[in-house]
Amino acid sequence: AYAIVAPSLASISIFASPDNPTSLIYAIIGALVSFCLAFLSTLFFWKEKTATPHPEEDMPKFEKTEVTANPVLMNDFTFTSPVEGKVIPLTEVNDDVFSSKIMGDGIAIVPTVGALYAPADGVIEHVFESGHAASMMTTHGVEVIFHIGIDTIQMNGQGFHPKITDGQHVKAGELLIEFDIDEITKAGYDPVVIMVITNSDRFM
Repeated sequence: AYAIVAPSLASISIFASPDNPTSLIYAIIGALVSFCLAFLSTLFFWKEKTATPHPEEDMPKFEKTEVTANPVLMNDFTFTSPVEGKVIPLTEVNDDVFSSKIMGDGIAIVPTVGALYAPADGVIEHVFESGHAASMMTTHGVEVIFHIGIDTIQMNGQGFHPKITDGQHVKAGELLIEFDIDEITKAGYDPVVIMVITNSDRFM
């Protein structure tokens, strides 16, 4: 009888034959060669499989948050100039109420153009009937008063042309009041424009 088998430890006894003793020797040699080849192939050619990196999966996840400016920090926002002209210290204004900063800190501008603009986004709180002054609250909570000229309330609105009304929302750079510099000076008044922050203690 004949059988076809592969040389292995389990089938090694099949090759034992009293008629052909060399068959067992060849079977043992073949098994050893197979084991050696398998060992060497594994040693030199087998590589450990590594996972393919996925950068997006490896990156840490961050929760999206919104950051808002702190309304009490002065450097969190910027004012644009309300009037074209020369800026002077508030202490140089010829009016004790403003120069002493009783109403708050601010700036004064000697105007070269008769136009007052909003220095920031906000809401107009009040416009004086005489048109020489107005107040607004910016979106950052800054309370601002604009005063055009010294004692110009005595002009009873002559030379002043407000373009806004109480409660109106305005954007930075929007025209608030037009005024006639020549008419103010001819009437004997100082045309200096004053911008005061009445709650400046919160921002200093």
